[in-house]
Amino acid sequence: MVMGWADITFSMASPLRVLIIEDEGSVRRGLVEMLRADPGIDVSDARTGTDGLALARRAPPNVAIVDLGLPDVSGIEVIAMLRRTVPTCISLVFTMFDDAPTILSALRAGARGYLLKSAGQDRVLSSLREALGGGLPLSPAVASHLVDTLLQSEETVAEEPLTPREIELLALLARGQTYAQCAASLNIGVGTVQGYVKSIYTKLDVSSKAEAAVAAMRLGIVR
Repeated sequence: MVMGWADITFSMASPLRVLIIEDEGSVRRGLVEMLRADPGIDVSDARTGTDGLALARRAPPNVAIVDLGLPDVSGIEVIAMLRRTVPTCISLVFTMFDDAPTILSALRAGARGYLLKSAGQDRVLSSLREALGGGLPLSPAVASHLVDTLLQSEETVAEEPLTPREIELLALLARGQTYAQCAASLNIGVGTVQGYVKSIYTKLDVSSKAEAAVAAMRLGIVR
């Protein structure tokens, strides 16, 4: 049984306008059929981002369900454009892409929800209600990625920053130079190099040149 719109969201004086931008025919038709089963929802659909944006300009939707892997432009670009041209429209992502950089890019572009197609189309109905109520519907895997990214970010911020001289030394160590070679390159004594190395190890929480080299690559000091 298809849940009626009155059962999942607020009463509206006019039909809820939903725009689906999805290039995969079977997925698009499935969403259209599911939503059109409710008389309180007015559905339009497009296969490309360009067509979807044109529809949105002609008849601004309340909600846009956007795939990210569109054939002409990125769905992230479409979401950003909708945010600028139809600011009252809520964009929900419905995609196969579940990597953290893509998720973050979509949310920064203005998406108010991120659903994975693997979760099934039924999840879309409850997500519409959640987004219209001010929430941020996310598939469990997406929420997990965001938590991991947040924790990694906090760990990075918590690290005491290296000084410019420590960064220079770390780059030399990561390239395999000995303490004596580092001292000659920086025109300082070996004892001073050893003091800097101790500070670097403490700040990066490492205990060997190999670990320091990995940290240097993580921080983008060497590639």
